[in-house]
Amino acid sequence: MAVATGRVMTRNVHLVGQRLKEIELAEGLDGRRMAEALRITDVNWSRYKSGTRELPIPLAGELRRLYGVSLDWLYLGDEYQNAEPFRRKLEAARQRRT
Repeated sequence: MAVATGRVMTRNVHLVGQRLKEIELAEGLDGRRMAEALRITDVNWSRYKSGTRELPIPLAGELRRLYGVSLDWLYLGDEYQNAEPFRRKLEAARQRRT
């Protein structure tokens, strides 16, 4: 098992936060509605998105179940592991943003 240094972990937490924002964008939900769907407070959701708090694996599993996101994408950035419907939503959201 690899042990992450503080600097690597901090970078990864921020990258996960960026991907959480992309889930919101792809699903067309705001932070409050995402938090409700996940049964957490909007304050905690905001902390995960900002990278000030690490996303727990059980919560990542819930994102996978609800939206078809891959844990490989969420934690490592490998978006080709996402379920096809979510990949299409994500691509459409990215095109709308540009």
